[in-house]
Amino acid sequence: MRFFFYGTLMDADVRRAVLGVRAAAPVEPAVLEGWRRVKMAGASYPVIVRARGHRVEGILMHGVDGRGREMLQAYEGDEYAMIGIEVAAGAERIEAKVFVPRPGLPVRARGPWTLAAWQRRFKRRFLNGLQGQRGLPRASAANL
Repeated sequence: MRFFFYGTLMDADVRRAVLGVRAAAPVEPAVLEGWRRVKMAGASYPVIVRARGHRVEGILMHGVDGRGREMLQAYEGDEYAMIGIEVAAGAERIEAKVFVPRPGLPVRARGPWTLAAWQRRFKRRFLNGLQGQRGLPRASAANL
């Protein structure tokens, strides 16, 4: 199974914290057409919303097994739905799963979101909180 990641899961350390050894699955750059990535108001992470003429750059992860899918669903939580969608990876169009806000969930966008800005401002605190919740060892400066 393939997944398209457009937010915090583009970061290899976050993928490792969520998926453990499954995070070693191959990834490659990919693009999702007809959607826009926005920062969710009151949060450090983004969501995507349909937006004609826009595109979202992210990564495509290959070879996610059933347990990996469960781990990703637990990470994303009940506010997100997993849907099948077509993404462009190189010259190919590939079917992948992506997490989007559940229908009816109010999306309060607060401008654009970039991975680099998130990594500078929020990554360490986000990852420490994530690992603390899951009983994983706290992140050290060496792996951030």
